[in-house]
Amino acid sequence: MKQNTNQFPPDYITSATNAAAVRTASLRKAFRLSVAQTEDVQQTLVLELLERAKAFDQKKGKTNTFTGAVSANIAADIANKLSKDAWLIQYRPDYQEAANDSEMYPALKGIFEAPEFLEEVDQDLISISNTLHDMQVALAHMSKDQRSLFDLLATHQDVPAAAKAASMSSATFYRRLADLQMHLRMFGIRTIS
Repeated sequence: MKQNTNQFPPDYITSATNAAAVRTASLRKAFRLSVAQTEDVQQTLVLELLERAKAFDQKKGKTNTFTGAVSANIAADIANKLSKDAWLIQYRPDYQEAANDSEMYPALKGIFEAPEFLEEVDQDLISISNTLHDMQVALAHMSKDQRSLFDLLATHQDVPAAAKAASMSSATFYRRLADLQMHLRMFGIRTIS
């Protein structure tokens, strides 16, 4: 009997859902999204991540690393669209005034504020992009021990939980954690102590 090769890896759906939640929270804060908009964005992210699951190769990396990088790219596309939408909403030329509203005038204030808003969004996206690039370079130069510790921390999202799950003494775990933090700092990535 043939196996279905289109199935997701066991942790892919959980990883995709978590990555989508993180990116959605960031976009919600940056664009002040309503609850309905936030749900739409999260659903879009999850669906895109599930569609791109075919490109994931377990031999080349961990699930969290893949979904994190892909969700960042998808979130950047969504942010770009939200930025354009915000600009279009704030800017209305004279010829688009409401015909029956005598108090309706072009939002000059919006015209001058929109570029600053877009610049803030651009700066956030550039910062995210730079961090992702630094992270990719740091990951490429990690030793096998550093990479497995990094993946363990990414899976558990909590140092004490990762320490319990690690198959080593706590002294060895925390020594390797300090080594990993130093490695990340070499590539410009600050870690939370």
